[in-house]
Amino acid sequence: GKNIVRIIFEDQLIFAEDEVTYYGEPIMLVVGPDKIVIADLVKQIQIEYIEETPVYEYVNSAINYNFKKGDAKTAFENADKVIKYDYETGYQEQLYIEPQGMVVDIKDNKVTLTGSLQCPYYVKNAVLSALDAEDSEVRVIQAVVGGAFGGKEEFPSLTTTQLAVAAKKVNKPIKMIYEREEDMEVTTKRHPSKIHMEAAIGK
Repeated sequence: GKNIVRIIFEDQLIFAEDEVTYYGEPIMLVVGPDKIVIADLVKQIQIEYIEETPVYEYVNSAINYNFKKGDAKTAFENADKVIKYDYETGYQEQLYIEPQGMVVDIKDNKVTLTGSLQCPYYVKNAVLSALDAEDSEVRVIQAVVGGAFGGKEEFPSLTTTQLAVAAKKVNKPIKMIYEREEDMEVTTKRHPSKIHMEAAIGK
């Protein structure tokens, strides 16, 4: 299957390959029956990084939306007054009620994923692609969710694909629930934005 989750473009890797492009990007998943042993194994893993100059500006963002309403050209040509404003919004943490959490079970080659999520078919399509599976081989169950506020739309596709791949390898059920601190550090946010608005006013 594909090591990719389609969010806006096909550009979010399930596990980093040649480079790590953001803080908290998943590199590997260590699974096992004992959390203490897992934590110890994770401490023993050494990864060498070649640090590059980070980019924090998003002026050249790949995502731009432009809206026009009515006959803008004529309105601006004949305007009595033009009002222009620029706005910026910062990062926002959704702070959903439950942290990101998922359980995967595997029986007779069928993967069943149960978790705190908002879009079951986002998750199902991501897992189908990651496992290169048939539609009948993947089932997604949306557990009862408190307020998720958009924070459980796309991110569960990342954790579920990781767990589905791992469950296929070990052929056993797996549970992964983020601690709150980890959740706030590594999950997606409401992204910052820069908004330019112009209005043409007639007499």
